[in-house]
Amino acid sequence: MLPSPLQLRSSHVVRFSLGANPKFDPASAGLMLGTNVQLGWSQDLRHWGITLKVDVQDSEDGKPSPYHGGVVLLGQFEWIGPLEPWPRLAKLVGVNGASMLFGIARELVLLLSSRGPNGPMMLQTVNFSDFDPGEAPVPDPTAAAAIASPVHPGISSESSTARRSKGT
Repeated sequence: MLPSPLQLRSSHVVRFSLGANPKFDPASAGLMLGTNVQLGWSQDLRHWGITLKVDVQDSEDGKPSPYHGGVVLLGQFEWIGPLEPWPRLAKLVGVNGASMLFGIARELVLLLSSRGPNGPMMLQTVNFSDFDPGEAPVPDPTAAAAIASPVHPGISSESSTARRSKGT
């Protein structure tokens, strides 16, 4: 076993909201997840910040989800491997970092929904491989002094997945 070149240094729940859906019917349950990934980085590309937003809502065809709400997580990561060219490195960090944070979100939703009136809800497994880091950022020497944190905001990627389920 080898250590991952992307190390999670800390994670924080920024926002969590989950409410029981009074229209929920286990016989015709649906679920749609919306995700948003925001990526920021330090000048040396060794320190990364990722914000993951996960929204839980009814499916696109109107089938009710057991709960509505979402979670926003912030993760601080360190890249300890050899530096890669921009698009590859940013994609590796974005895909893997968002995946780590999604696992945390999934467990939080399962844990807290298990105490709710509609029973436990486990979020489906998702794949962030469609994350697009975009073009390499152009450093702006005048912007560095204006940024209070060592991590620069940069990239945002959104997607939605729908799932039809029985019960959870």
